[in-house]
Amino acid sequence: MTRPGYLKLSLIVLIISTTATSVRASAFIGHVDTFSTGVADWHATDPKSTYQPVVSASGGPSGPGDHYLLLKDSFTSDDLASGVSLANNKQWAASYPGVSGMFVSVSNFGLADVYLNLLFETEEAKTGAVLNAAITKNAVLLKAGAGWQKVFISLGASNLTAWDSLGTVAGALKKTTSLQIIVSSGPTVPLPKHPKDTNEVTPKASEERLIPLSYLNVGFDDIQAAPEPSTVSLMAITGVFLLLFRKSIIGSSRRDRAR
Repeated sequence: MTRPGYLKLSLIVLIISTTATSVRASAFIGHVDTFSTGVADWHATDPKSTYQPVVSASGGPSGPGDHYLLLKDSFTSDDLASGVSLANNKQWAASYPGVSGMFVSVSNFGLADVYLNLLFETEEAKTGAVLNAAITKNAVLLKAGAGWQKVFISLGASNLTAWDSLGTVAGALKKTTSLQIIVSSGPTVPLPKHPKDTNEVTPKASEERLIPLSYLNVGFDDIQAAPEPSTVSLMAITGVFLLLFRKSIIGSSRRDRAR
């Protein structure tokens, strides 16, 4: 190979390696959870919950025949304040640098307004202990009865914060093992209670009956990740360079055969 050929090859290796770093583990970019064939590995984070998400075969954002994921639950208002969440440990367990945010179509079929947050966790493989956790700051308001709406949840640094003092935002996004959608009754999700919290007072049975039940009824569809503009540009530049490099190789081969 001639020296110019070596230079071209070195340049293409550099661009490909840079692109791979930017979109590392981002094969999920372009993937969309449409729930046309099932729940797509989404499940309630509470393994004891009897209210697991189900697929509704019609009534999604596109109307009749459009499948969507439905989360229904009933619990005390205190429980809803702490948040009810769905988790995915499969296709959305990935690396999120290079992702600007998440799109999701949602509809609040319930009677009360609720709020939506995203939580990213990195768990230790053997013990399941949470090493890093990051939650979105600006909760999305879902008005009751407002119908389907497509929302964008930014993953910019200004919209993320470490959750419950567990690790760092960067650590949670670099190797996410669990993506969670949290639905709560307020814009701020309280920190979870831990077994070490001994100051919690258990209410009497008569007091428990005074806590009203909240009925959650929220639909989700078309969940997808949005790449950062720089990532898209880099991938496009790489594609153009590969095409030009291919044409250059073909041209060189033809000239060599003509000699």
